[in-house]
Amino acid sequence: MSQIDNIGLVTASDRVATRKILVTVGTDHHRFDRLISWFDDWVAEQTVADHIEGFVQRGTSPPGKVESSDYLDFSALRQRIRASEVVVTHGGPGSIMECRRWGLLPIVCPRDPNHGEHVDNHQQLFSRRLAAQGQILLAETKIDLFGLLDSMTVEPQFVSHSDDRHIERAVGRVARVIDRLVGNDATSWQTKEPRT
Repeated sequence: MSQIDNIGLVTASDRVATRKILVTVGTDHHRFDRLISWFDDWVAEQTVADHIEGFVQRGTSPPGKVESSDYLDFSALRQRIRASEVVVTHGGPGSIMECRRWGLLPIVCPRDPNHGEHVDNHQQLFSRRLAAQGQILLAETKIDLFGLLDSMTVEPQFVSHSDDRHIERAVGRVARVIDRLVGNDATSWQTKEPRT
């Protein structure tokens, strides 16, 4: 059974309230045109478009049809996340954690190196693992994304803050590995894991 089956498919006529949807592709220099195009296509198919208020943080990708900005500073991104009922994000650990920190169960569309969206498949591997644990909703295809958006705009799903400590520790570990690989010292922002 897919994640879409678990949520249940719905139609635009089931929507009763305006839903604020944020799409964020992060700050990586690779374009993520695929996600922006998919979201534009989904919005175009909605028959009750006045019930959807979308915003896209698009990075280096060109603007699509939905209101967008190339980058947002952290404070502005956090405000957008907090104001949204549905967030679609790339597979970056920081973006996923920020959504969950504010109680949102994010739809995650990981960048795919086969499309030139990243240097390797770490976002795909990380996202699949979190999806298997029920920590995110995974959209690796356009059909997945459409189904999840259709369902989440009718009934957004939220998370409890109490179940994220293990994710914060995992994000901290991933950040430390990446920092060692690229030679950065990012200890000022990362969550440190207690030594055992």
